[in-house]
Amino acid sequence: MKVYDKYRTAFDAAGPGNLTAAPVHVDIELAKKCNLACIMCPYGSPEWISEATQGMMATDMALALVDEMKVIGVLAMKPNFRGEPLLHRDLERILHAAQGMTDIRINTNLIGLTMPRAYALRNLCDLIIVSMDGASRETYEAIRAGATWDRFTDNLRMLASVPGKAVIQTQMVVQRDNAHETVEFLQFAADLGIEAVTKDVMDRGQDGALLLGNRRAVGRRLCQQPFQRIVVGYDGVTYGCCSNWSDEYPTGRYPDESLLEIWQNTRTRELRRMAEHPESGFPCRGCTVGTSYEWEQT
Repeated sequence: MKVYDKYRTAFDAAGPGNLTAAPVHVDIELAKKCNLACIMCPYGSPEWISEATQGMMATDMALALVDEMKVIGVLAMKPNFRGEPLLHRDLERILHAAQGMTDIRINTNLIGLTMPRAYALRNLCDLIIVSMDGASRETYEAIRAGATWDRFTDNLRMLASVPGKAVIQTQMVVQRDNAHETVEFLQFAADLGIEAVTKDVMDRGQDGALLLGNRRAVGRRLCQQPFQRIVVGYDGVTYGCCSNWSDEYPTGRYPDESLLEIWQNTRTRELRRMAEHPESGFPCRGCTVGTSYEWEQT
């Protein structure tokens, strides 16, 4: 079995009774800051775009995290959580340090791309997930406030033109304002020879205003995230999943505790218990992550 297949097998199999000695995947938040204010994202609201709520991870902390990941056998990493990683001045240095890990992936809006950075991303990452969310100027700029269609499409074409190992994948968060462009979105990516995926929008405080029709949860699925990963915020505060956008349930702080200590501590074990039984407590009971539910259209 290929090394990547072993990683995905371990990632997909993680759960109760199958807990690895170290996290399979670690997210490190290089930037809790964004250059856009997309309508489906908390960064579109005033409390998120105030300077008091933002920050950048110290490069020394990021490099120390990467070093520990390699020592304890973490297989995969992503250099972002709530913000735009291309805002971090030492992104390339951190990605270079992570080389040798099985899977390095990044989410980006691509607005800050330059040609040197395009070469770095294509050759230092395995997967580049590009947020697009529209197939026309009108739709894209209405959803991704602060971006321009021309700059985005120029940067995407530049990235696609650069040789390298990384797979490029455009992503559309399907919502009321862009669902009519899904076919055109898929064709746009096909014309560039890159991958495209669609995902339903998650409700992060919009009271259902962006959802397609009316959906209701009819059943729970087991959330695997606390059994798969650690998420490290820009300031070292850690979380057991990538849905803790408002610091709802911190599990520790790096480097006060090592990644292994956080993986095994009481807060993380309690979060796993709540993931197994979300009706029993906060924060899992109110989780908005779509993959945690079975949905039906009403």
